[in-house]
Amino acid sequence: MRIDWADLADEPEDAHTARRAQSAPDDPDATGKDQGKNLSGSGDSSPGPADSALRVERAAAYRATVDAAYRQYATDHGDARVEQLEREHDANGIGYATIGTAAADVQTGARGPASGRDFDPESSGGPIRQLDARKASITDEGVREAAAHLQRFTGGGPLEAPEKGMLDRLTSIAAGEMKPTSYDLNFYTHELDEAGRYAELGFGPESGVDLGDPKMFDVWNDVHTAALEDYGISDANLFYPGLAP
Repeated sequence: MRIDWADLADEPEDAHTARRAQSAPDDPDATGKDQGKNLSGSGDSSPGPADSALRVERAAAYRATVDAAYRQYATDHGDARVEQLEREHDANGIGYATIGTAAADVQTGARGPASGRDFDPESSGGPIRQLDARKASITDEGVREAAAHLQRFTGGGPLEAPEKGMLDRLTSIAAGEMKPTSYDLNFYTHELDEAGRYAELGFGPESGVDLGDPKMFDVWNDVHTAALEDYGISDANLFYPGLAP
């Protein structure tokens, strides 16, 4: 599922305010992560000493993982790109902590090398994998699962035209009426992957959570970006030309 929150500035002020309410600093339930904690009944979210130490260790592990991903991606796109990415990485810093860093300074965010999106890998429903959409077979059952996942963002309303258009294409492909393009395979595998990551976080269909709720934005961003990184693609690779949002 792709939500283009960059377009919020073009919406009416009331809609903009409603969707961005989760970012208000005085609202303890403002973020998708707080929403997840409230739903799970975990209570106080303040990290203790053990939590801080664990975050430091995880941050170091993710640094190694994403460093490797950056270099592999760069290698696949030419030696000059390797040098450029390493310069950018060293100059910007991805915000990973090393052992001994103060807990208050620990950051576990990252920028996906394929998607170019900022996200928290630690909150994305599992590790980033190296998957190939070209190996997927588009089936009736898979299309139904993708459709059910997308419907969870609408609050019971109709799908947006781009998603509806892609599902129509997938339905025709599953019926043998047309051959899949890379866009079809990317969209299909992405939505199924994204649905699985939500389930791993406890936000599967049985949870009854409205995935389109503005308070779920941070959760969506982490899950959506991780699903893009799994297949080494960006948002631009998801929709067939002419159907893109």
